[in-house]
Amino acid sequence: SGFQDFTHIKTLIWQGQSHSKQIPSCIFDFPNLEKLNISDTSFESIPSEIQKLKNLKELHFIGKTGHYIEFDGFDGISRLERLEVLKINHLYLRTVPKDTEKLPHLR
Repeated sequence: SGFQDFTHIKTLIWQGQSHSKQIPSCIFDFPNLEKLNISDTSFESIPSEIQKLKNLKELHFIGKTGHYIEFDGFDGISRLERLEVLKINHLYLRTVPKDTEKLPHLR
C-alpha cells in the first residue's frame, strides 16, 4: 500500500467515490481505526478484509438511494468483536447480514 504509518488515525470518512465499485484495500491498513464512515459511494460489496479493523467500534454505510450492496464480507464484520454500531442507510441489501449474535457489543 502507498500509506506509511497511520496507526494514530481513529476515524476515517470515505465519501463520494461514485466511480469505484469496491472499497479500496488501503482502508484496511488503519490498525487502530475505531470509526469508519463510508458514504455516497457505489460500492457493490463489503470484502471480508474488513475483519482486519479489529478496533472498529462504529461502521456506517450510507449509500446512494436505491443502490444495492452485497454483504459477502459480513463474515468479516461478524469478527469485529468491538463493534458497537452498524448503520446501513439508503441501501438495498441483496442478502441479509447474519451472525449478528457474534457481535457482543452491538447496540
